[in-house]
Amino acid sequence: MMKHFALGLAGLLTAVGNADAGVSTERITTAGQIERGTEVTSAPGDHTRLFILERPGRVRVVNLKTNTLREEPFLAIEDRVSDVHDEFGLFGLAFHPAYRENGLFFVSYLNNDGDTTIRRYTVSDDPDRAHVQTGVDILTIDQTQLGHAATWIAFGPRDGYLYISVGDGVASCGAATHAQDVDDLRGKLLRIDVDGTGAPGGLYGIPADNPFADTPGADEVWALGLRNPWGCAFDRLTGDLYIADVGAAQTEELNIQPAASAGGENYGWNCREGTGCSPCGCDCGGGVTLTSPVYQYAHGPRCCVVGGIVYRGSRIPAEDGNYFFSDLCSNEIWSIRWDGGGFPNPIAREDELAPATGLLTTITNFGEDAWGAMYIVEDSGEVWRMYDPETPIQWADTNADGDVSFQDLLIVLNEWGPCVGCRGDVLGNDDVGLEDLLQVLVDWTLE
Repeated sequence: MMKHFALGLAGLLTAVGNADAGVSTERITTAGQIERGTEVTSAPGDHTRLFILERPGRVRVVNLKTNTLREEPFLAIEDRVSDVHDEFGLFGLAFHPAYRENGLFFVSYLNNDGDTTIRRYTVSDDPDRAHVQTGVDILTIDQTQLGHAATWIAFGPRDGYLYISVGDGVASCGAATHAQDVDDLRGKLLRIDVDGTGAPGGLYGIPADNPFADTPGADEVWALGLRNPWGCAFDRLTGDLYIADVGAAQTEELNIQPAASAGGENYGWNCREGTGCSPCGCDCGGGVTLTSPVYQYAHGPRCCVVGGIVYRGSRIPAEDGNYFFSDLCSNEIWSIRWDGGGFPNPIAREDELAPATGLLTTITNFGEDAWGAMYIVEDSGEVWRMYDPETPIQWADTNADGDVSFQDLLIVLNEWGPCVGCRGDVLGNDDVGLEDLLQVLVDWTLE
């Protein structure tokens, strides 16, 4: 008979996979704790922390194993960030793949001039605090109107380059054709080497295989024809890139760039909206090869796609490979599975994911932690985690395989001593020691 003893922590419990059980959501932060959440993410190999972005210009830290929100921000740059418009604020955070060694991370935001800014920082000796004086702008993109300045950033899981989504910067159709102009960084997906120095200013390099590196066009451009790519995500297993692009008057769309892509895709804006002609007067049938979305849906009452993540956590195997996304106006949540070609029909998930207490409303983003658990972010500041309510597990299950056993004991012993974010830090106090070892023994799964 399988027997699990209680963990004895006062924090939230994550979940182990059970294909026969449903899923739900549990609250991680409340609206009073977080001001206008825009993103959640984790640092490489950090299994104890969740980083939450606040639109006015702060990054907050939650200790996942004690369920506590640190009062002092990890980063506070309100003096640099403009949030005077709904599409302004702090929107992106990406930790360098070698963050554990070099402490470098990058943020994206709209500065006080309303321009898209990518800025680099270094963590301080305190892992919960950034060294704000180390900040350096590595890329600034002029924006002339109040609109579409989406600035998602993430490192590619296979190539280690920094990817940046930038909206077309146009409040309405107007006469601007930024997204189709290969010399303009707006309306694009960019790809840069933050460890290189070849670009103007010497603060980043251009990957040699970028599609416009040796041809006319801006060297940084990786793909074009985007309007307002709000919510992009790499599949951590396959490397495929999901790009949710907000439409104008008719259609919301989801594009997927396969991991094997050589870049250069043109996703159609402002000539096309989805698979149809856009209302902007561009010739949508003329001569240019356009990449169609893999999924699209019409407005009314829906209005604005919110890109999500592909679930790759080990704790809910039934959800493995499902891509979750939402709509800002209707508050619907769907999951969908890409088969390499078209999509099957999406599955409505908002009823299933509804928490026992509270509501999921005005969803602004999705994210994941180092375990692969999925989080939902609301504009209100509430953050929710998807979990399996039937099979809670102990943090002593350090490898998330559903058992607390000899393998977990080995992980604790191998990580012994001061260790930030380590799986063996069962109690979440940045130190792996006797108390963590004892907790593994207490929670040992016995036959």
